[in-house]
Amino acid sequence: IRKLQSNRPYVIEESELEQLAKAENNPMFGDIYKFSFYTGARLGETISIKWKNVDLIKNIITIGDDEFETKTRQQRFIPIRKKLLDILYSRYAEKKPNCEYVFHKRDGNPFTGSYISKRFKRASRKVGIDEKIHFHSLRHSFGSQLGVNGIPITVIKDLMGHSTVSMTEKYSH
Repeated sequence: IRKLQSNRPYVIEESELEQLAKAENNPMFGDIYKFSFYTGARLGETISIKWKNVDLIKNIITIGDDEFETKTRQQRFIPIRKKLLDILYSRYAEKKPNCEYVFHKRDGNPFTGSYISKRFKRASRKVGIDEKIHFHSLRHSFGSQLGVNGIPITVIKDLMGHSTVSMTEKYSH
């Protein structure tokens, strides 16, 4: 059986990210897209993030803990960029008492991955972005941005939670 060609993943520019966020009538969804873009978090990690994993003093997000296991079962720590910090501060200001999730439905429960994925696809169609785009493209864009900015591949590997550098090389072209 012939192996299929592996195409380079679609990378989102920051200007496209802003268009996607503006296409949403509820700013929380734009914030979800930005969170994944600025942290490299997988969809499941993004929708599962709780306030206890966000340190707004040290500017660090912890992905993976005793309640949430990452794909590679490796906890990782992501520095919070200024643009994401502003989003998190505004989310925190709107935080409902006893709501532990950063992004949640009205009842305080997290969104499903398929719901977010479908909304993202709808927003991308609305603004006319390439059909190859999908939510995971935000993660690819994070890794690619780091590579373009000269971050060593081993650091990118750790931030993305990859088990091997060869996996990371796909992202940081």
